[in-house]
Amino acid sequence: MLPLFAYSILMDADVLAHVLGPAGRRFATAPATLRGYHRVYAPGGTYPMLRPAPDGSVDGLLLRGVSRPQLARLTAFEGDGYTLERRPVVSGGETIDAQVYLPRIAPRGGRLWDFEDWRRRHKRRLMKRLR
Repeated sequence: MLPLFAYSILMDADVLAHVLGPAGRRFATAPATLRGYHRVYAPGGTYPMLRPAPDGSVDGLLLRGVSRPQLARLTAFEGDGYTLERRPVVSGGETIDAQVYLPRIAPRGGRLWDFEDWRRRHKRRLMKRLR
């Protein structure tokens, strides 16, 4: 199965472990970049969506070894607003095909989303809600 490119709150080990259980902490990961998109705040949300942008690039993590049952759990967590699509990402200097959750309806605008800012401002509240 293709690796999964995580660009959102699934880059956070605690969120991934909540969705997948302890196995969520044992993935082989590598930094990766998806070109042709910007990561922006979802309308009314604290999480990101990808918006096509020819000059854009999004840094994230490549998760290797995701099983079909784990992928089903991740897909349920992402919700109906996303489709899983194949896209090339760059990792370790090479281009690799990966699975990426893309919004069914791409946002038109939006402020750029920052992972570390989300961790500081929103993670604690999300983790309380998930428990």
